[in-house]
Amino acid sequence: MSVFTIPAIIKTDTISNAIVIGANPTGLFVSYLLGYLGIPTLILEDGKMEPENRQISLNQDELTVFEEIIIKNLNEKGDLNQSTSESFQYLKILYSNIKSKEVDNISRSVCNISQTTMEFILRKNISILKNVTFVTPTTYVHKSKSGRTIQLETEFGNSNFKILTNLLVICNEKETQTTDFLSLFLFIFEFINDYAQNKCKNEV
Repeated sequence: MSVFTIPAIIKTDTISNAIVIGANPTGLFVSYLLGYLGIPTLILEDGKMEPENRQISLNQDELTVFEEIIIKNLNEKGDLNQSTSESFQYLKILYSNIKSKEVDNISRSVCNISQTTMEFILRKNISILKNVTFVTPTTYVHKSKSGRTIQLETEFGNSNFKILTNLLVICNEKETQTTDFLSLFLFIFEFINDYAQNKCKNEV
């Protein structure tokens, strides 16, 4: 069975965090893809996984709609190093596949956050970078003693640039709602797509 290795999640005492999806293989995989666009992603601890100094692997069985994209890339190029524009094209393909295929096996709860909060976080922190040819995300996670606050820090960097986001996510039942992976990814993709288009219009 083929295995695609996700960057390690490492414990840290740093009081910082990043926009994230779910701290599980599928959520991390989407975070990894978005990282190739230079877009910080939101990773929320799901309460079931204790971060350790180890790598998390994504088995081919879990790829589903991602399989044709990732396996094809690995076979042809041996890696996933692409320009920003190329990466965004792959995300568009991924988006189309999710919209058109049966994906019940990945429609599971991975994130507790309201749509309003997600929109606020994205508007405040999103960054579209240009001419990025080599990006390797690294994620650090710190969970508060109360267990209600998840703090993370994500770096996407090479010799030319590095991004660190500092964002505090408060998870409480009154303000959040359960969002499954499918709807979360579609929402984030559509938001990013609209954001990028509007940004391009404003820069013209």
